[in-house]
Amino acid sequence: MKTRSECPACAAHGLEMNRTTVFYDGSCPLCQAEAGLYRNRDSNEKQRLVDVSVLDADLPMKLDPISATTRFHVMSHVDHFLSGAAAFADVWNQIPVWRLAARIAAWPEKDIRRN
Repeated sequence: MKTRSECPACAAHGLEMNRTTVFYDGSCPLCQAEAGLYRNRDSNEKQRLVDVSVLDADLPMKLDPISATTRFHVMSHVDHFLSGAAAFADVWNQIPVWRLAARIAAWPEKDIRRN
């Protein structure tokens, strides 16, 4: 399995090995506010935020513009493409004060990494 540092497609999309890419709809006031919370709480710079409402948004091939604006998606730093509740849990797990919420949102899944 290739790592992101070895993957030209990942490099072309600015995906970094130790960062999660968060795809959010900047045209949605609620989504924009939540992305702002993530940005403000991300003291370790573990997240890269991509506004999918921008015409030239840098989307991976797995994510079309319509899906990107109708559901929350992340590309985790361990090469997992997640959407919906699993995506929220992945992002929340990276924010110390939200880790409990991440574990609750991920239950009964066991794949949320512990930091």
